[in-house]
Amino acid sequence: MDDFYFKKKFKWIPCNEFKNVKYIDKGGFGIVYKAIWLNNDGDEEVILKCHNDLSVNLNEFLNEYRIISGLKDIHHQNLIHCDFHDCNILNHDESKIYISDLGLCQPVKSFLKKYYIYGVMPFMAPEILRGKSYIPVNDMFNFSMIPWEFTSRIPPFNNIAHDLHLSLGICKGERPEIIENTPQCYVDLMKKCWYEDPLKRPSSKEVYDIIEKWIFFPYKKEIEEIDKELKCNVMSL
Repeated sequence: MDDFYFKKKFKWIPCNEFKNVKYIDKGGFGIVYKAIWLNNDGDEEVILKCHNDLSVNLNEFLNEYRIISGLKDIHHQNLIHCDFHDCNILNHDESKIYISDLGLCQPVKSFLKKYYIYGVMPFMAPEILRGKSYIPVNDMFNFSMIPWEFTSRIPPFNNIAHDLHLSLGICKGERPEIIENTPQCYVDLMKKCWYEDPLKRPSSKEVYDIIEKWIFFPYKKEIEEIDKELKCNVMSL
């Protein structure tokens, strides 16, 4: 079962190839079942996840995983993007996404004594609007607007002028309104990323791990229990 998840590969499997489908639990993004997969290489116990009919469809959810993966790679090189927003995300095909416009991308240390302000205002962190130095978690505020766009289908603050009033509003805690029926775990992640105090925001690596668990390791506790059950069954044979 671990191998199935770590491979992180998707393929179409007809529903008639599953038997003994049993309900496990229901979460924010859907319902989880366990079942026996009638695989040609031998029957295998697997987890089935039935996603709800959300404004965030599966393709967009996987895209978000690829986006945070790219941002994580940038931060891993001790770099800050500094101008991360929706128009800098290029969808090459169904499986590849690139983060572009790296002209403002700079090493972390280069910002220790510089106080430049640039970016797309709705995506800019309040501390940057106040003239503070850039640090990697500034990019995480920018990132928080991406999942919000996925749920709203519109850019953040698209109905108001991007002027001094919006800048002051962001600094005072104004954020886009949460879209109705957005799963709570998704809401929690957005709010963590746009937190007022930058030091309380998660890193790109932490967000990557969270989204990875949502996609590839849903209901880890139940999966571990199934693994134990399988081992007990093997030992009793």
